[in-house]
Amino acid sequence: MAISTRAWFWLALLVAVFIASSNADDAGTGAEETPSAVLTLDASNFNETIAKHAFVAVEFYAPW
Repeated sequence: MAISTRAWFWLALLVAVFIASSNADDAGTGAEETPSAVLTLDASNFNETIAKHAFVAVEFYAPW
C-alpha cells in the first residue's frame, strides 16, 4: 500500500522540526555566548544595578 502525499508531507514536516530543534540545542556549545542586555537581579545585586544605570526597566515575576 502506497503512502499518500499528505502522509509524506506530515512526515517531512516532523523530520524538519526534529532536525531544527536538535540544531538549536547544539548552537550554544563551543563558542562564547554574546553578551545580553537582560540582567538577572536578586537581593545581592538589585540596589547596585539600579544605582549604576540611569534607566532600568524591571520585570518582577513569580517563577511558579
